[in-house]
Amino acid sequence: MDTYLVRFAKASGIEGLFTSNNGQVFCHMLTGEIRFELDGKAFILKQGDSIYFNARTPHDAVNNAEGVSELLWIQSPPNF
Repeated sequence: MDTYLVRFAKASGIEGLFTSNNGQVFCHMLTGEIRFELDGKAFILKQGDSIYFNARTPHDAVNNAEGVSELLWIQSPPNF
């Protein structure tokens, strides 16, 4: 299992990150607000919200807040 604390600057996203994953992903919002795209559907995640999905499902995440947003990203199996 890999665990990451992802900090998003204003309007930044995960483009180019977490692209060759297998398995499952769990994300938990710590602060801020993220617009999460999952298989063509948009979700707004706020502090305390979580999302869980198959890593091969098309996904993207972009900071939707005016300041920094923090997201805990956990994926299994590990990517090494």
